[in-house]
Amino acid sequence: MHIADTDTNSSLTHHMTMTSMIATLVAVFLTHAALAAEDVNRCFCNGKFEAGMTVHTIVANPRGAPDLPKGSCGQVVCSEPHGKAVLVVWFNWYNGDPASGKWCACGHEAFSQTKSWWVMCKDLKPGCPPARGACCLRGSCVWSSERTCTARGGLYMGDGVSCRTVCNCGQGWQHEDINGDGDVDIEDFLRVLGRWGQQEADRPREDINGDCTVGIEDLIRIFEHWGPPPPRGACCNGELCSIEAEDACVSVGGRWWGADVSCNEVLCVDADELGDQLCNCDGQFRVGDRVTLLRHHRGPGLAVGHQGTAIAAHDPEQGAFPGMITVLWDDWVEERPEIRAQQHRNGLWAIHCGWHAFLDRWSTTKVYCQDLLGGEHDIDTSGACCIDGVWCRLATADSCMALGGVYAGDDTACRPSACDGPIECACEGEFRVGDRVALERHVNWPDGLRRGLKGEVLAASEHSPDVVLVYFDLWRGGGRIQPDSTCGYRADPADRLETIRITQVPCDALVVMED
Repeated sequence: MHIADTDTNSSLTHHMTMTSMIATLVAVFLTHAALAAEDVNRCFCNGKFEAGMTVHTIVANPRGAPDLPKGSCGQVVCSEPHGKAVLVVWFNWYNGDPASGKWCACGHEAFSQTKSWWVMCKDLKPGCPPARGACCLRGSCVWSSERTCTARGGLYMGDGVSCRTVCNCGQGWQHEDINGDGDVDIEDFLRVLGRWGQQEADRPREDINGDCTVGIEDLIRIFEHWGPPPPRGACCNGELCSIEAEDACVSVGGRWWGADVSCNEVLCVDADELGDQLCNCDGQFRVGDRVTLLRHHRGPGLAVGHQGTAIAAHDPEQGAFPGMITVLWDDWVEERPEIRAQQHRNGLWAIHCGWHAFLDRWSTTKVYCQDLLGGEHDIDTSGACCIDGVWCRLATADSCMALGGVYAGDDTACRPSACDGPIECACEGEFRVGDRVALERHVNWPDGLRRGLKGEVLAASEHSPDVVLVYFDLWRGGGRIQPDSTCGYRADPADRLETIRITQVPCDALVVMED
């Protein structure tokens, strides 16, 4: 009996001990689950930021990041769970920690590891300030980043500050040919005398040397450059840009971009290929050309007005489409997981000419050339521009005028109605591009066209002079567009019309509708 009692007590004690241990484990599990749920809510600095948000650092070298200056911009990709730090992919910086991704608890898992660094929440602010500004360097005002300006011993005047508004820098960026008649002469001399002694911060044209006072130094500049002046334009010397004559630029080992090219039309980079003509788009762009987007791009965040730099192209002689280049976008990183999973997209993807050594591969996309406007432009809309009456492309009102085209208005799309050029190779020239027409009889094509259908005249072929192509409003039986159309409407591939609405129609079956 004594032994049995002992066994019973021991079993009971063991059962109670196991129950207690299970209860403790459950409590610990529930506590950890609660903490984990609470931590998830703390992600991205307690909701202050979110994945994909652009941010900038308010301190230099945050958490020991080597050579990451104050004001640097990047994109938040993920967060640790306690609300204290986020992982940022930095633009134009390559000293990242390859192992940084293993601490991600929420956010993206794929990102540019050579550009990523963890930063404390308190050291970040949303948004991205302008990356470049005026730099007073060795008696000249140049367009530069703060980092480059400081490294060269210059005085940085502030993000976004233009050399046009900086005084006492000594930069004679304003032309001695004040009245712009192609000659520095007595008329320019009299313009200086007319404003003698005036002190103006907005830099009148008579303040040639840029000291914000019209005086003797400006007259001296007139005499020094008397006669027809040499053309001046952007000069890249390393990463610095200034406005110089070609000889002056070349004498200091710079790359001259051409007459009247401004510093906001180019990006000076330390690359041997800088200024090389790209092997696509008929040589329209060069390595380093600044560009502005005219159409919303499929990449999230790339909207009309986004700016970037032309860096490379894909050679049509090697099978590439002849109308695209690669652009390195400002303040943008591709973070869609399905795109980043494309392992073949390495630093040399589809590059046949241009800058091969760039490292911002996830900040680049291919772009149709006609979707780009050369230079930096503050725009948020574009529209259809018809050139020579038949060729439609996107443009702004000003750029369309420069192309000699007719602007259809903001937010308009390329359609035949945007143009009105003649169609001379068919129907004895009876129709013009964009003519509103109606069928005055049934047409017995395989997908019968009924009398009364309306549309717009599109194009024709000299090989079929008795028919024209019509883009119908409410008909969906086409798809037989002739590849050899020799006259009529043309457009960029990004503006392809619905071929299912296009078909050939006999000339005598159409009547032009009254406006």
